[in-house]
Amino acid sequence: MENRKENFNYANERIQNAYAEYINRTMHGRYPPNIHPCYFADPNLLMNKTQIHPGNYRYFSKEECQPFHQTGIYGYSPEQVDQERIKSIWKKERNRIAAKKSREKRMTRLKELEGKEHAMICEISELKEAIYDYDSILEILLRHVQGHLNRKEEMDKSFVLLLDHLSRLKKPGTLRPIYLRDVGHLLSKRLSVTNEEIDRIAEAIHNSLGKLLEKD
Repeated sequence: MENRKENFNYANERIQNAYAEYINRTMHGRYPPNIHPCYFADPNLLMNKTQIHPGNYRYFSKEECQPFHQTGIYGYSPEQVDQERIKSIWKKERNRIAAKKSREKRMTRLKELEGKEHAMICEISELKEAIYDYDSILEILLRHVQGHLNRKEEMDKSFVLLLDHLSRLKKPGTLRPIYLRDVGHLLSKRLSVTNEEIDRIAEAIHNSLGKLLEKD
């Protein structure tokens, strides 16, 4: 006869043993046993299953047990949960790649705009300088024409002054004579006043004055 301890609840011990056996079979078996919760209150009911549902009792097939075995959190199977997680990860990755491409596209566009802005600033600076050069040349020519109309007898002197002013307009540090900045590539219409034309006129004036000096 086994020794029984005093003040020990053997009924709870039987319930715990039955529940542990159920958990063990659930973890190691492919399909969990279908045990009614009433069996845990009295393990002896396991010996006579017909006492609980005598008319409706039957064993479930593997196909019928599989949906219960696959049921996970909130009624979703582990496969469904994994698919949802994969979809969520894929969606986040897709959004991250799209955001990265959008940032790269914006940066490329900003660099293009910065390059265009820098080119426009340089073009505007060149145009301003060319305008100042044209203004200086036209001012000299107008003064020469006015002097030529007022003093017909002093043509040689006015030509000397014109040649002197043109010589002063030459930009230093260049191999070819440059009187004004060439901005023809920035304009759609061809310019009539060019460095070559001004230099040709200056050379003609110089030769004419040389001939006058030889006569004297």
